[in-house]
Amino acid sequence: MNKKPIIFCTGLSRAGKGIFCDIIKEKYAPDSIKLSFAAPLREELKDFVKDKFNIDIYTQDTKLKELIRPLMVSTSHVFRQKTKGMHFINLLEKKMEEIGYQQVITIDDARFSEFGYDEVNFCRSKGYLIHICKYFEKQGFIRKYKVFQSAPNPTEAENDPKMESAAHYKIVWEDFSHLNLTKSQLIEKLYPFCKKVLDKIFNNVG
Repeated sequence: MNKKPIIFCTGLSRAGKGIFCDIIKEKYAPDSIKLSFAAPLREELKDFVKDKFNIDIYTQDTKLKELIRPLMVSTSHVFRQKTKGMHFINLLEKKMEEIGYQQVITIDDARFSEFGYDEVNFCRSKGYLIHICKYFEKQGFIRKYKVFQSAPNPTEAENDPKMESAAHYKIVWEDFSHLNLTKSQLIEKLYPFCKKVLDKIFNNVG
């Protein structure tokens, strides 16, 4: 049996990396497994965050996620600096090996290109690196024009251009958050933006 594709998603926060993995599961690989570099970090911090702030670290509430983001970023920074970026790479690789490579694996949070060997190198060596960028349309005097999202912090401003440059494929899609769509509706809205790329990836798998 052929090895199934491993697909790493990169892009700025709120670009839609998670929903991209959901599209893969819905349209191409129902048995796909979604992993993340940050999963062990969330497990490390979940009890502390719950005990001290009464916040579920897995919350989907945007405001609460932004409240705890600095804690996650600073903790991640310590682990990364101590291991020159390898701490979360090693944990993710171990998890991937436990699962095996006979199922499609998606990773929704590739972010870093800082050390000599970093997440960007790991992603490219293991599978496909896909950069996702989001825009919204704004009405001008004559016609609509696209406004692309900007980096929310210096770390993303530094790393995202490097990740985009290294990506095998790039997806640019519209921000539909103002429409208050269900997950299924959002998948249908966004699928046309990424169908061509995903067809190429899955058609390469015999």
